Amino acid sequence: YIQEVINKLPDYAEDLKEEIESIITDTLISCSDSMAEKVAKEIHRKYKPYAKSQYKVHQRLHSKVNHLWKQPLAFFRAYLSFAYEIWMNSLEAEHETSNNQTDKFEAVTRITAKSIQIGEEIFLLLSHGYADGAQGRWRSLHELTVYSYFLSTHDNELSKRYLDHEIMEHWKAIKDHNDYCKKFDDEPISHIETQQAEEEAKALLKIYGDSYANDRGWASECLGKKRPSFKDIETKSDFGHIRPYYTDSNHNIHGGASGVISRVGLYEGEGQSTILSGPSYTGISYPAELTINSISQVVCSALTLTSSWDCVIAGNTLRILGDIAIDLFLSTELEITERDGMLEQSPFEVTDN
Repeated sequence: YIQEVINKLPDYAEDLKEEIESIITDTLISCSDSMAEKVAKEIHRKYKPYAKSQYKVHQRLHSKVNHLWKQPLAFFRAYLSFAYEIWMNSLEAEHETSNNQTDKFEAVTRITAKSIQIGEEIFLLLSHGYADGAQGRWRSLHELTVYSYFLSTHDNELSKRYLDHEIMEHWKAIKDHNDYCKKFDDEPISHIETQQAEEEAKALLKIYGDSYANDRGWASECLGKKRPSFKDIETKSDFGHIRPYYTDSNHNIHGGASGVISRVGLYEGEGQSTILSGPSYTGISYPAELTINSISQVVCSALTLTSSWDCVIAGNTLRILGDIAIDLFLSTELEITERDGMLEQSPFEVTDN
């Protein structure tokens, strides 16, 4: 019996070791949770002076960006306001001449409104030194620009399909929510609302066909494709030449390696040795140029809904002002690049020496 006990000693020792390790792990977790809670409470108690100091850091950088880019940013601000006024002044004339094109008028109007809002967001991002964020927002603006042109150059039926597709998207969103709501401790959408959304979606499928359920299914019949891609609509609208810039902007939306290495806010090739974690002074002109061209295009697409000669002149004026704004950004970028050695590094740039 004694020998049997002796033979089992290694197993007893291993069990004891595992028990001790478990006790130590549980103790460390308990201690770390307690310490983390104390640290969090202390930070919460003293966060105001820290937040104030960080606000000053960002304000100094914001002021530096606006000093370096003062003229192009000021002109860009005026350009966006002018684009808005042109569009607003045209709305009454467009509404009077829309006649049986009410769906087209609504679709293009809503797209234009959102496009101008995104233009304002991009201005704020650029004026605070966030070139990468501005490029990411331009991606959405480009999609709206393409859709605006596509709808404005086709019949009212296509715009109706586009607007009705919100019902399909709403139904899909409800299904996704109900499938995953338990994972984030939320309640499912009520059965009545879910059933109503499904009935409305299926009613549209009877009218437009099964392909209407697909992403961008509203364009299926027009393009002759069951699953039209954005690229299909882009090409059909003669925006295919913008595809490289759109693809490039995807890097600032998705989590691929290109988006974390190659940064708009850094000089070309600098991304291999420098990590950018906040605003910077450079790269402003690239998303600004893309934005200006898109705003001009989306407003001009809206202006085509009326035959007013005033709108034609206004659209051409907007394009000319856009070219002036772009030249100001490019010339300023060149000046900054030439005197790079005299510029202090952004506090959010970390260089690997």
